[in-house]
Amino acid sequence: MSLASSPILINWQAGTGSGWGLYGFHLAVRLAALGRGCELLWPVSDWQAPPLESRLFQGVVEHSRPLQETFRALPSGGVFETLSTVLNGLGEELLPLPLGGRRLHGQRNFGVTFFVDPALGAEARAIGAGLDGVIAGSTWNAVLLEAAGVPRVHLVIQGIDQGAFHPAPKAGLLPGRFVIFSGGKLEFRKGQDIVLTAFRQFRKRHPEALLMAAWNNEWANSAASIALSPHGMPDLPLKADGKPDIRSWLALQGFTEDEVLLLPDLPNSLLAPVLREADLAVFPNRCEPGTNLVAMEAMASGLPTILAANTGHLDLADSKLAYVLERQDKVQDLPFHRSTEGWGESSAEELLALMERAFAKRDEARSLGSAAAAHLKAFTWERQLGQLIAIVDG
Repeated sequence: MSLASSPILINWQAGTGSGWGLYGFHLAVRLAALGRGCELLWPVSDWQAPPLESRLFQGVVEHSRPLQETFRALPSGGVFETLSTVLNGLGEELLPLPLGGRRLHGQRNFGVTFFVDPALGAEARAIGAGLDGVIAGSTWNAVLLEAAGVPRVHLVIQGIDQGAFHPAPKAGLLPGRFVIFSGGKLEFRKGQDIVLTAFRQFRKRHPEALLMAAWNNEWANSAASIALSPHGMPDLPLKADGKPDIRSWLALQGFTEDEVLLLPDLPNSLLAPVLREADLAVFPNRCEPGTNLVAMEAMASGLPTILAANTGHLDLADSKLAYVLERQDKVQDLPFHRSTEGWGESSAEELLALMERAFAKRDEARSLGSAAAAHLKAFTWERQLGQLIAIVDG
């Protein structure tokens, strides 16, 4: 079997409910569409997709079940050998997913990584040296890997579902409102505290303003990090099931449902029509390991967007395509990261000023949105994953 025809085994959980999941989902669908063998090492997470993509993905899911059963039957210390090319999802310090004491070895072995902690050391170098290549999801990650001495680093920016995320007319479902979209799970890193601090002042000047927030986060520990904010955020209440109660947290700050529309957890395919009802998207994120998929989707939809000029956002933060938060102060040291070097603390005052500019200069805002949508037409999943496939076949 030639390298260019060997199946690809995806070693992370595919689905449509997270960034990693979507990456695996679209990769599996693309490989199936090419008639290329694809296998999933892990049972899929929840997923919802249009029927043709679902048909292809379901075929991969069913084909993968015998392999998954064989892998789970291995005892701790066992080695799973495969003729497939293995793509391993790698996290902080390039650490792979735990395999229950088992080892996985393919004909060729690559890493795919998105990481937020820039403090890479000897362990990352050793893991990278043992692979045929490491694929980074942003220029920021790629540069950090190369500076740490990790060999064979490749940059592949994630793609966008252009069938869903493209400019289209509003349905007019929020008449008379100036709608600001903010997306990403609620946590300190995503900067929702900065959004709320700026929006509070913006709303005082423009009572028709509505913040539309897609902030769902099922993980209490992650969401609780928002209390580290320098803007004086309250502790996050929990629901009876132990999950974060974001609505109550907003109420503690005096925000009503008429001011902040908290969206439910949406399938990715249902986000596009929601984005089209907005007038502006804001992402003052302190750190993004990739290019921020939600920001890419907003920009691809033609939505004028404000981006923090740090980390993975730097692949998108072009003043010809977006409003850019240029002021990036040092982020405080955090108890759960070794370093925040390269992260950025955006100014709530600068965010407010750019929100006011987008409100006052609608033609300029629309022009930025159109330019971003035209630029991002090139970033289809087909094209971006084609780059990944060419690397692993190389």
